Amino acid sequence: MDRLTIEYCGGYVPRELCSIDRLGGADDCDLCLEYCKALENADEGVDCTGCVIDRCFNRLGAYEDTGLTPEQIKELDGLYKAKCEELAEARQQDNALNLPCRIGQKVYIVSLNRIGYTTGEVASIKIGAHGASLRIYVPSDKQYINRAVEQIGQSVFFDHAAPEKISTGRNKGADKAVTNDAIVIGGKEYNKKRLCLDWFTMSNDNFFQTYGFNFNPHEHEGLYEWGREKILEMQAFREGI
Repeated sequence: MDRLTIEYCGGYVPRELCSIDRLGGADDCDLCLEYCKALENADEGVDCTGCVIDRCFNRLGAYEDTGLTPEQIKELDGLYKAKCEELAEARQQDNALNLPCRIGQKVYIVSLNRIGYTTGEVASIKIGAHGASLRIYVPSDKQYINRAVEQIGQSVFFDHAAPEKISTGRNKGADKAVTNDAIVIGGKEYNKKRLCLDWFTMSNDNFFQTYGFNFNPHEHEGLYEWGREKILEMQAFREGI
């Protein structure tokens, strides 16, 4: 922004009324009274439109319309610069990490024990010692789930075309949960098949973050074999897409 004023003799005066020294400061300035008298002597009278003093008052009025003091404006300017630096640093980190998606991005999730697919939103991306994972909020279930980045293109998609094909291909033969699939852990009922399939598709850390407990399908007769078969079926179907 080009300044309209310049500091002179402990105050500020219109810059155009001053001669400027080599260092950019005010060398000598006309008084506003002298400036206006020069206009009064003009043949066509006085016209303040576009006058340097008029422009200074207009800009002052625009600043005062904000309701902020000069100190508050300086504070906001400092905060704005700091946020810009944080944003630039975050973007550099994103580029360096080569993240597969962005926070807030819509995703489509396929669950092997559920007909169809659900939609969610990436709430955060965690980078850990064992790899990266997505924390996804699923509005229909009102809960968060975790998926390893490796699940992108397998159970997590960025468009609905692939999950629709997967869902359509398995709907006819989809297993439905029955009463004896229920298991109670910590006073809450879960579906053993769902836990099993999530156990196959999630890391141990992600599973624990999602459910708050560890799970071993080997402890339930035939569950591991059932889950392994379903995973192989799904992989075979995906390869045919």
